[in-house]
Amino acid sequence: MDGAWEPGYWEIADETGEHAAPPEKLEHEEVLPSRCSLWMKLIVYSQGLVSHVTGAYEPRDFREMSVQDGWAYGRDAWLSCMELMSEAYAHPPDREASWTAAVPTKERHEFRQSLSDCQLRSWELLRDWWDSKYQDSDLTSRARAFILRAPLENIDSIRHKDSICQEVLFSLWNAEFNPAGWSTGTSRGTDANRRMAYEHALTQKAGFLVVRGLKHKSQGLEQEECDKDLPGCYDICPWLPKEPSSNQNPDSLPLYLWDTTEKRTRLVKELLQAGIAVEYTCISHTWGRWKKKPPKWAQVIGVPWQIPENNLYEVEKLPTILLQANCQTRFVWFDLVCLPQDVTSPDYQSEVARQATIFHQASTCIAWVNKVTSWTNLQASIQWLCLYFLYAGSASDLYISRGVLRESEAIDSPIELIGVNKDGQGEFEAWITSTWTLQESCLCPDVVLCDKQWRPLEVVEGSPVGLHQLFTIWSVCREAHFAKPIDARDWPLPVQQLLYAQSVVCGKDVEISRLAILSLGATRECEMRRADAVMSAMGVTEWYETYLEEHNEAPPDADMVLDAYPLRFINAAVSKIGSIFFSSFNPDVLALEDEDLRGTLLPFGRPGLHLTSGTGLALSQSWYSDTSDHPSLKTWVIKIDGSVLIREAAVLSLRYLSTSSPVGCLFNISGPHCGNETFHRDMQKFLHEDPEVRRMALVLNTIRDTTNGIILQSRRAGWISIGNWDTRQALSNLPVEKLNITVL
Repeated sequence: MDGAWEPGYWEIADETGEHAAPPEKLEHEEVLPSRCSLWMKLIVYSQGLVSHVTGAYEPRDFREMSVQDGWAYGRDAWLSCMELMSEAYAHPPDREASWTAAVPTKERHEFRQSLSDCQLRSWELLRDWWDSKYQDSDLTSRARAFILRAPLENIDSIRHKDSICQEVLFSLWNAEFNPAGWSTGTSRGTDANRRMAYEHALTQKAGFLVVRGLKHKSQGLEQEECDKDLPGCYDICPWLPKEPSSNQNPDSLPLYLWDTTEKRTRLVKELLQAGIAVEYTCISHTWGRWKKKPPKWAQVIGVPWQIPENNLYEVEKLPTILLQANCQTRFVWFDLVCLPQDVTSPDYQSEVARQATIFHQASTCIAWVNKVTSWTNLQASIQWLCLYFLYAGSASDLYISRGVLRESEAIDSPIELIGVNKDGQGEFEAWITSTWTLQESCLCPDVVLCDKQWRPLEVVEGSPVGLHQLFTIWSVCREAHFAKPIDARDWPLPVQQLLYAQSVVCGKDVEISRLAILSLGATRECEMRRADAVMSAMGVTEWYETYLEEHNEAPPDADMVLDAYPLRFINAAVSKIGSIFFSSFNPDVLALEDEDLRGTLLPFGRPGLHLTSGTGLALSQSWYSDTSDHPSLKTWVIKIDGSVLIREAAVLSLRYLSTSSPVGCLFNISGPHCGNETFHRDMQKFLHEDPEVRRMALVLNTIRDTTNGIILQSRRAGWISIGNWDTRQALSNLPVEKLNITVL
C-alpha cells in the first residue's frame, strides 16, 4: 500500500507543509442531522428500518472501525444511497441484491425528503460526477474504479492532479461516504468540501455549456437539448431558522401580493380563503435615489395606497411593466405595490421585519436592473471565465487549448455593472450599491439580474446565471489562475472589472456571513434606517419587533454607532453573533493616523468607508453551535464612537506565558505597510519581538479543540485591534484580569 494514501491538495498540511498519515482509528462526533455527512444520514435512516428490513445498518462505534473496513462500509453506503434515491444512472450500482431492495417506495421517498438542502445538493453533484455529465469520461471511470477497489489501488490512478474538478469531487465523495477517509465526519469538515465542490462543479458545468455552444456554432449545428440549469446556492443564511415551505399559512407569506392576472394588489389571507394556490416571484429593484423632489405621489390603478413617483419610469405604468417581466408565477412581490408606502403604517413596519420570510418563501427571485439596456459585455466576460477555468483547471489541454481561449479575448467594453456618471467618472450600477438590495441578494443569492427589458443575464441562451453564481465563477477562476497562470495583462479588461464589482457586492469572500452583511451594509447607499435594511438577513429582528410591540412604532434611528447603526441594534447583533463579532480587523489599521482610529474592534466603519475585514476565523461558519464564547466578553461595552470598553478579559499575560510551555499560534494581523500577514509563531516571542510596542493577547472563544483570540496593540491615542490568533494547545488556568481599557 506504499503511496496509496498520498493526500490531495484538499487536505490541510501542518506548518511544515507535511500531511499526517491516515488515522488508524476513526474519529466520530455528533453533528446536526441536517448537516451531517450522507453516510451518517444513511445510518440514522436505516436504524429506523432495522425492525422490518433485514440487513439494514446496525448501530456501531465507528471510532473502532479500521480504515480498510471503513472503505468497504463507504462503498456500501454509496451504492445503497444510489439505490434509495431511485433514479436512472448511466453507471448504475453493480452488485447483488442488498437490504435496500426491500425498502418500500414510501420510505424511499421519505429518505429523499429528509435530506436538507446542502445534503441534497451534495448528492446531486456526486450523481452528475458519477455519470460523467460534465467531465472527461476517463477521469470519472478511473474514480469509479478506485472507489470500488480502494484501498487496494494507488490514489494516483484517479488522475486527481490532472483536474481540479476531479480532485474536489472525489474529496466530496470521501467526505460524504467514506468514514475511513481524511474527513473525520465533523460537519465543519464536510461543509468545507461541499462548498468547494459546489463552486467547482458550477464553473465546470458552465464551461461545458459554453464549449458546447461554441462547437455547435462553428459547425453550424443547432443547439442540442441538455440540462442548462446551473447548480443553485444551497446554504442560504444558515443561521436563520428554516421555516417549512407553505403556501397555505398566511404567517409564512407576505401580507400583500400583486396579481398579474387581475392587475391588482391582493390580500394573501383572502387568496387563501378563496382556495387559490399562492406561489410568487420576488422582484428586487432600487428607486429611492430617484424619487422626485419635492415628492409627488401617484395613484396606480389596482393599488390601495399612493406610490411615490420617481425619475426612472412612470409608476402609473407598473401594471403593464410587471406583466412584461414574464414571471413563471401568477403573483409577484414588488415593494411599491405590495408594501404600503407610508413608513409609519403598522403594515409597513411589520412587513419590514419579515423580509427574510417573504424572500425565502418565494418560488424565485429576479432583480430588475432598469438602467441596463443589455448584458452583452458581462455575458462575454462570464463565457471567457468559464473557458479559462476549463483551461487552467485541467492538465494538458484536457478540455480546451490556449488558442481557443485567445479567440475569446476580444472583449474590450466595460461590463454593464459599471457605468459612467454625468461627470464622466466610473460608478457602479445603482442596484449593487443599495443597502436594501444587499439584504435581498443575501436572502436570495441566486437572484437573476434582468435588464430594462426584463432579459436575464445568461451564460448561454437558456442558462440564467444568478448573482452569487456569477461571483463564484469569478472567484474559482482566480484560484485556478495559480494552477496554470497566464499573464494578468491577457485577462480582458471587463473580466478584471469583476474584481471591483465583487468588492461592492460581497466583499472579499463570496460566502455570506452576518459580519460581512454588517460591513457591506455600512458601505452601501441608504437614505435612512440602515439597520432595517439588513436586520432580516442577519436574523436580528427581535430588538425591532419588541420595540414595535411596546410603542406601536419602529425604534428611532438614535445613538448611532459610527453614524451607521443604532446602538440598540448593534447590541442585539452581538448577542446573536457572539464573540466572533469582535474578530474582524482592518488590515491597514497600522497605517492610520490616531484621529482615524475608530471602531477597530467592530466589523464595520462609517458609512461610505470601505472596511476590508480580515479574520483568522471562518466568518461564514459563525452560526455553528460548537463555538463557546469566553464569559468575560459579557462585560465588554460598545460605545457610540465605535470604541469598546473592555472591563474584564482572559489574557495571555507574559507572566502566564513564562510559566507555561511555549504556545504556538497562527497569527493573522495587520502588516506594518498595509495588508494582513499570516504566520506561525510562539505567542511569547510575538508579544516580545518589539520592545517599543506593547501588545496584549485576549481570548474570544474556543471552537472544539481550538482557542481563538485577538491581538491589541498600544498607540498614543489608546489600544487598537490589529488582528487575531488561534492555537490548538491547551490553555489551562488562564487568568481573567480586570483591565478597564478602551479599544479605539
